Amino acid sequence: MSISNKDEQQKIVIDIEIYRRVGTLILSAIFTLILMKYDMVVVEFILLGLSIGEIFINKKLCDKLNNLK
Repeated sequence: MSISNKDEQQKIVIDIEIYRRVGTLILSAIFTLILMKYDMVVVEFILLGLSIGEIFINKKLCDKLNNLK
């Protein structure tokens, strides 16, 4: 897949941002339910793991966008 113009690149970036926000919304709802049931320490470790995972996913997506240029 190659990006021929800036409009296609902008569309990809917007799609990535939309998917990230929907994922954040779903995870927020899940963790709200978890907070009602478990200790805060457990939730903090789970959130730390998810944050690290999101950093790696974002890095891979940025690398893919850079390779498409």
